[in-house]
Amino acid sequence: MEREQKTENIREGGQRKEAIHPSTPTDHHHINQLMGPITRINGRDGSSSSAWSVFDTIKDFPPTPEALMAEIDSAISISEYNHSTSLLHNAFTQQQQHRYDARLADQGYKSGCAELAAGNLDEALRHLQTSLSLCPPDKTSAVTKLRSLISFVSQQKNQKPPTT
Repeated sequence: MEREQKTENIREGGQRKEAIHPSTPTDHHHINQLMGPITRINGRDGSSSSAWSVFDTIKDFPPTPEALMAEIDSAISISEYNHSTSLLHNAFTQQQQHRYDARLADQGYKSGCAELAAGNLDEALRHLQTSLSLCPPDKTSAVTKLRSLISFVSQQKNQKPPTT
């Protein structure tokens, strides 16, 4: 079903133009809500009415083509900067998430304790240091325990005479 439309002559900037707008008030009201009103003067009887225009949000045009190009270049630069910044932020966040792994830190701790029990101080120290590097910093008790064990193993290693 086609809607009826009517054509009006309007004046904008001293020029006569024709505008097609919906004849039903609800459609006209809906368009005004979406696009914002402008005042038109009907060429026949001088009455005014509201409608929308694609230029409603544009306040003024730059005076020269060079100024317009400068504004366009500026908008492109801002857009590219925002895009690249968001990509860097996402990459940094993903890198931080993969940097710590509590499960691997726990395995390193268990391996370090097993090596310590077996008397292999060098291997125990290596496993415990790896475990500390993988332990999430928010696990403060685990970090404290690992540092304490590393300190203990280092002291034991310094006290033990080298075997040849």
